[in-house]
Amino acid sequence: PATAQASVWARFPWTMTRIGKWLLRGLLFLATLQHAQADESAAPAGVKELDDDSYRLVEESHDVWVIQFHSGMCGTCQTFQPTWRAVAEELRDKLRLGSVNVDLEAGSSLAQRLKAFENGIPSIAVVLPERTDMLIKAFAWDGVDQPPPAADIVTAIEAAIPGSREQLLGNVWVVSGAAVLRGGR
Repeated sequence: PATAQASVWARFPWTMTRIGKWLLRGLLFLATLQHAQADESAAPAGVKELDDDSYRLVEESHDVWVIQFHSGMCGTCQTFQPTWRAVAEELRDKLRLGSVNVDLEAGSSLAQRLKAFENGIPSIAVVLPERTDMLIKAFAWDGVDQPPPAADIVTAIEAAIPGSREQLLGNVWVVSGAAVLRGGR
């Protein structure tokens, strides 16, 4: 029987060559596809990948942090990536930026500790220096095909920061043409 099988392949040597070439092409295609997906989910320039250990940077910092929670297996997260890149590009010189991949065990436990899953993913957290408040804005689009424009997200993030123009205007009374700051800040 072994000779019979060998004789079949001996009669069609080109078959093994073709099968081998197609297998090799398929493997190369899959490797290229996986590499492209890895590049898409990689953090944009200026964004620190965060997990349980590296989150100490945020806790010890006196800066405002904007942190994105995402998953490589989440279609909405993948759709949001170009928008997040644009947001990060706009904010990277103004604020500290972080990214938490909830697919990883350390990222998942950090997201649970920060209650990021309550709003779903992808979500963005604005962590204020006072650590008295953390605003988490969820971007879970129910029936919506595209995320909001990056400019709208940047405006919402900037408005959430105490001392921003919107916050300042919210704390101003106009009295006889003169502006008087109300509140403690």
